[in-house]
Amino acid sequence: MAITAKVLQSNQLKARLSQQKEIVAQTVKVGSVELDDLSDVSTQGAIDGSLLVYNATTQKFELTTELANENININAGNY
Repeated sequence: MAITAKVLQSNQLKARLSQQKEIVAQTVKVGSVELDDLSDVSTQGAIDGSLLVYNATTQKFELTTELANENININAGNY
């Protein structure tokens, strides 16, 4: 038996049961989420002009104002 549910802003849960045995989320709306709420993002030390760069050592996206990594290749296109 599956449960089809819809969570409204009023935190009410509406559900419908069927013969299937799974729960499937169809639409999820999230309000007031910030980058720092994500477990793999660190916004520590954020200043104007910061860039978000992935750090494989910490396995997080971190803020920086310098791009100093041998793996970075910037292609600005043709003009």
